[in-house]
Amino acid sequence: MVGPERVGEDPLQGRPVQAIERRAERVPVPLRARRDRDRVTVAAVAVGVIGTIVALAVRGIIPWWLFGALAAREVCVALALLVLRHRTEYGALQVSFAGKAATLCLMYAFPLLFLGAHGGDVSEVVRIIGWAFAVWGVVLYWWAALLYLTQIRELVKGAHPS
Repeated sequence: MVGPERVGEDPLQGRPVQAIERRAERVPVPLRARRDRDRVTVAAVAVGVIGTIVALAVRGIIPWWLFGALAAREVCVALALLVLRHRTEYGALQVSFAGKAATLCLMYAFPLLFLGAHGGDVSEVVRIIGWAFAVWGVVLYWWAALLYLTQIRELVKGAHPS
């Protein structure tokens, strides 16, 4: 158990403490640690999405064009980020709400499409819902990419005025 077991007593030393942990006294996580956590999260999601769509495409559950659309987006944003790092001091961009919404849609779509690939009346409904999430996920994924590309263009333009 973390923290005091009883109010006013330190479980490790047995002496009274002035107060139990207060939210205002908590030390916030340094900004760099948050950025590193965000980068790891983005990388993990990208690896998970790519691995899942490859597996679903190999099994014939999703068409290869869906894999191509998502992979092309990843390559496009990755190349733009390389340009950003090469021409400016910026290392990464903040994750956008559109990107998070796209990830949410895709994370719902893949299991639903997998479940919908099996026989039965319920699987037909699940497959339709899965495709709805997949289509919205792809659209939002590309919308987020366009937002990232716009931000990168502005940052690069600001760093090297022409």
